[in-house]
Amino acid sequence: MLFNALILPRHCNADLAEWVRVNQDKLRAIRLSLMPELTVGHLDDDQLYEKRHITNDEDLTLREDLDAADSMIAERPEEALAMFSALLKTKPSSPRGHFGKARCCKKLALLKSSAPDTSTALALEEEAVESFCRVLELRNVPDFLVMLAGTECLVTLKAKGRVKESLLYLSIMAKAFPAKKNYHIDLGWHLLLERRLSEAKEVLQTLLDDHDNDDNLPKLWQVRLMLGLTLLLDQEGGNTASIRDGFRKKENCFRDDVTELLTVASQDPNSSRAMFGILANVYRRRGLQSSAEMIFEAGWRISGLYPSKWQRSAGVDFHVEDLDSSPVWTLEESGQAFHLERIKAHWRDIRSEGLAALFAGKHQDRGREYGRDSFDEESENLRANGVWQQMVLYENGNEKQEGCKLAPKVSQ
Repeated sequence: MLFNALILPRHCNADLAEWVRVNQDKLRAIRLSLMPELTVGHLDDDQLYEKRHITNDEDLTLREDLDAADSMIAERPEEALAMFSALLKTKPSSPRGHFGKARCCKKLALLKSSAPDTSTALALEEEAVESFCRVLELRNVPDFLVMLAGTECLVTLKAKGRVKESLLYLSIMAKAFPAKKNYHIDLGWHLLLERRLSEAKEVLQTLLDDHDNDDNLPKLWQVRLMLGLTLLLDQEGGNTASIRDGFRKKENCFRDDVTELLTVASQDPNSSRAMFGILANVYRRRGLQSSAEMIFEAGWRISGLYPSKWQRSAGVDFHVEDLDSSPVWTLEESGQAFHLERIKAHWRDIRSEGLAALFAGKHQDRGREYGRDSFDEESENLRANGVWQQMVLYENGNEKQEGCKLAPKVSQ
């Protein structure tokens, strides 16, 4: 058993491969002490190769060049990148070649990220994620290398909000590692974000059918919650008018199976609020307003996550008991009549200073001019398309001098 573990077959359990890689010296010592007649001479060079767990048969013929390039990544990433690029010209299907190139690009992007011009760093970062993801598209890639490259690929795509690409590679990882349920859970969530309801239902229902009574299934309650949201949206898609009529009559129009699944939100209200909020806001940005409203409605009526449909902040600390909710307030009801009247009285000053700041330091984009120097990119990444910029006057109660200088009257 110990003898076989050292050989590390090309396709093996990734966790076992990692454990064996870390403990190779100990295993070899134990094997020799138990079976002294089995010397290292009985193993050929390929079996003893320390990077066999990430090297397929094709890369095995290139191992000297690949190892040489690997050894330079930490200290000389540019030279390593040149070596990997040259190798890929002759062996474009080399998994380790693409993985090594990705590591070089990631390292170089980090080194160049502090430069005044970030375009080079961004291009290298993009090349890195493309190379990591490319490994997943190749054939005969060792499982351990698939795990390493897939993790890098998915983490980067998630950080960039590239849901459609994440879906493709999550599907690959779920097929490659059927026992790793986190990939299936993430796949179901991304399908739900894309509103591919029939596919999301299939993935999530399969997880529950196979593991409903399995305490080892991670985030079991979240799987149930996501399935409930999928069924809810499927119900809304086929019967929107009757559901809205029921809400106006204050009737509970949700199906029993939807209600049962969505009540699990109480197990972790904060995480559930985040899930409801992310999903609804994604739909709203894509113009799916009725779907977003259904999610918030369910979060209030079934899951008890919000005090009302309109009070739906992500954190419980922002909820105030017995607070009146209304989409429209009169000046007197707002409690801010004095400040609102001042804004009303000085609207011309606000407009003048805003326009002056907007066109200070002009630049063009798609035929329109914007103030590059005074306005920054919108900071919360809320835009779906177009150009959205902001000029900050006060942040967390602190004056921002650059903005206030351009709008002195508004800042008073």
